[in-house]
Amino acid sequence: MTRAGLIFAATQLLALVLPAADFFVVPDGDDRNPGTADKPFASIQRAQAAARVRIAGGLTRDLVIELRAGRYTLNAPLIFDHRDSGTERHRVIYAGARGSVPRISGGQKITGWKLLENGLLEAPVGKLRFRELFVNGQRRTWARHPNKEFFRVQKVGNDQRTGFTAQVGDLESLGDLAGAELVFLHDWCISRTSIKAFDLQTRYLLTASKVGYTPPFGAMDNFEEHPRYRVENHAAALDEPGEWWLDAVAGVIRYLPLPGETVATLDAIVPVTRRLVEVRGAALPAPRIRNLHFRGLAFEHCAWSPPAAGYASAQATWHEPRDGVTGGTIPIPSAIMVDRAQGCSFTACRFARLGGSGLWIRSDSCANSIEGNHFFEISGNGLMIGDGRQFPPEQTSTDNRVKNNLIEQCGRQYFGAVAIWVGLAQGTRIEHNLIRYHPYTGVSLGWSWNSSHTSAGGNIVAHNHIHHVMEILSDGGGIYTLGRQPDSYLRDNLIHDVPLNLGTAEANGIFMDEGSTGFTVENNLIYRIGKSPVRFHRAGTNLLHGNMLGTAPAVAMLRYNSTDPKKIEKKENRQLRDSSLPSRGDFQAVSGAGLQPSFKAFLLRGQD
Repeated sequence: MTRAGLIFAATQLLALVLPAADFFVVPDGDDRNPGTADKPFASIQRAQAAARVRIAGGLTRDLVIELRAGRYTLNAPLIFDHRDSGTERHRVIYAGARGSVPRISGGQKITGWKLLENGLLEAPVGKLRFRELFVNGQRRTWARHPNKEFFRVQKVGNDQRTGFTAQVGDLESLGDLAGAELVFLHDWCISRTSIKAFDLQTRYLLTASKVGYTPPFGAMDNFEEHPRYRVENHAAALDEPGEWWLDAVAGVIRYLPLPGETVATLDAIVPVTRRLVEVRGAALPAPRIRNLHFRGLAFEHCAWSPPAAGYASAQATWHEPRDGVTGGTIPIPSAIMVDRAQGCSFTACRFARLGGSGLWIRSDSCANSIEGNHFFEISGNGLMIGDGRQFPPEQTSTDNRVKNNLIEQCGRQYFGAVAIWVGLAQGTRIEHNLIRYHPYTGVSLGWSWNSSHTSAGGNIVAHNHIHHVMEILSDGGGIYTLGRQPDSYLRDNLIHDVPLNLGTAEANGIFMDEGSTGFTVENNLIYRIGKSPVRFHRAGTNLLHGNMLGTAPAVAMLRYNSTDPKKIEKKENRQLRDSSLPSRGDFQAVSGAGLQPSFKAFLLRGQD
């Protein structure tokens, strides 16, 4: 079945058969048309304007705007506000036509390619600046050195922030590194900054901005004496098929094609628009936007660039603005941002090829549904729920549901990103998702580093299948928790293949970090973990019941860092001595973990 057919099948499986459409859109339509099936609009914005007139007149039934197949290019975000809201009884729905996947894109096509004598392809880009290139729908690699893995620093400079000595033979072949980008790894986060200079004789690399988050743990050698790093976007690193380099001085892009790629076959798109969709509920005391739905749509090619003074992250892509005005930390923005929404949904959509994060259901939003979607090839976080700020209870995001989504390959540029991040929220349900292939944590729950009372609580992470996470960074896990979250549950999850950490701190199946209190952790199967399946760090009172925990030889089932073991109530947990292959009975205990059968059929095309 084609991807378009699979997306349509999702809507049918979800029993979301729509009423007849009111307005129709197709890229080769005409905005002077009436928007009928035979005379459709050309733009989503024109259809939205027509829908607003209908809404203002009062809805007596659901209102459906149907987008037909094609690419809808945005130069600015689509803004949805109170004028686009449904009512308590009637929905407003933006949906892909049957058998199609309309693509809402913030990308620009690169044309004018020519073949150079050295085998490279070159195209003019002028003053256009970008950090991602997608060729024939696939991410291509920013020219990097080394091509695989990372180098290790020989010695960090005296100020621990602006330079280091490289080991012999690592960087000399690149020559002048000025203007290239340094990617520097801390245990659970990374820094990105421009390189100012590299001395070939002393092998000392000097950065243009300070490396690391301002607190002491951001120092280059705080975690390791010989931390990892690599260099990106340098001409001499353009040495492997599929790599590209942006020559900002000459205003050209150069690309080393893969076998079979030619000027004639190259479909190259770079993200340039910085936001695709905003759902803006008005501030209190106005009511929230409600009953607004997006179905069967693809959101692609959204751009984000780090601060000019460098990207210094703290955790989960929250980073220093470094703008000279704003303090603290802010997260990498999402392509789709939702504020003050109620009963809205994204169903059977695709969030892909994004330069920032994917979707953020942010402040004062309740009872929204994220179901049956595919999140992939995202530079930051996949999905975010809630906020990092403390709100009064009546403004806390509550009762949002994340179910049956496939979330993979996030954190492609900003390795500290997570698949699903939940901040200070209540009643969030994360169920039956498949989460895989991430450089850091799968699910991050909470945003307080002590056990004081916050607006977080009643959150449930259940029946998820999480594997191959923590593939680059350390000090996280398949599921990671922070702070007091009373009446919260981590249950019936299948978590495996978390590798031995390359940084100093452990990576675990479940990591209950600072202040984690009020959790019941039950009936989880965790195996093939490099270190302890479950770890606690400055955690409070929690219950572990009926978990099946596979351990490698000489590895403890539970690990306590600055945590009183007596605070962790333990009942009927089993240690599996063969951590690589649990028994059939163990698997049966969590047989419902991951995508439910109908969703698995279309999101995975029948493959695990």
